[in-house]
Amino acid sequence: MMIINFTVLMCTYKKDDPFLLEKAVDSVFNNSIKPNFFILTIDGPIPQETQRIVNKLRVKYTLEINILKENLGLARALNSAIPLVKTEWIARADSDDLNFSNRFEKQIKYAKKGFDVIGSNIYEIDIYETIQLPRLRKIMPIHNKEIKRFARFRNPMNHMTTFYRADAVKLVGGYPNIYLREDYGLWAKLICNNNKFININECLVCVNGGNQLYLRRRGFRNVLGEMKLQVHLFKNNVQPLYLALFLFILRFSLLLLPKNIIKILYIKILRK
Repeated sequence: MMIINFTVLMCTYKKDDPFLLEKAVDSVFNNSIKPNFFILTIDGPIPQETQRIVNKLRVKYTLEINILKENLGLARALNSAIPLVKTEWIARADSDDLNFSNRFEKQIKYAKKGFDVIGSNIYEIDIYETIQLPRLRKIMPIHNKEIKRFARFRNPMNHMTTFYRADAVKLVGGYPNIYLREDYGLWAKLICNNNKFININECLVCVNGGNQLYLRRRGFRNVLGEMKLQVHLFKNNVQPLYLALFLFILRFSLLLLPKNIIKILYIKILRK
């Protein structure tokens, strides 16, 4: 029987809610299949309460703590942890999301079938506003060819759900430093390197943020991130130059819309 060993990579920083961090880590270890290792990267100085939770979790689950002296951002934080991975597989998990108890069990089945990157759909909620069942779902393309076509226009994977081959990511140099788009940039590099993708057509992670996630996609830094992404997609042969230019102009225009209009587009068009 083929055995799949994997390491969970999670990052936390000063603005993370320590309560959600604890719940997120608990949800990883409440899975039917436990990770072999868990590397928690602390991206710069963190508050005392967050440090207390980290110390508690380190003892409870024997976590490996990767400490960065200054805040480097998600791409660099993850890249600092990837060389520490000793297993064949990596599972990404975010510090404020809840993993379903069968997540890894389901993903391992596809890892055994020869896929290099395995993701899933997600639920999106706002834990601070409601305790009702999740209302929004982010549904992703399923099959390899479909995912690679979809990647020309939008991010084809939910980053916090991904389960990927460590060597494949190391081979392409890890995550590119693209603001809020480091994962999309990584998928582009892996697509260019002919890796095999699949999304499980189920929600395996409940993501905190819900309707407020769209607010992150604003501001000048975001515009620069979008421009850098489109150049990156073109250089990795994910899309032609004309499409990269068109999508940048389109998304730049959307960033100028009022927040309430963006919210409607986000909920009615991009989510179900």
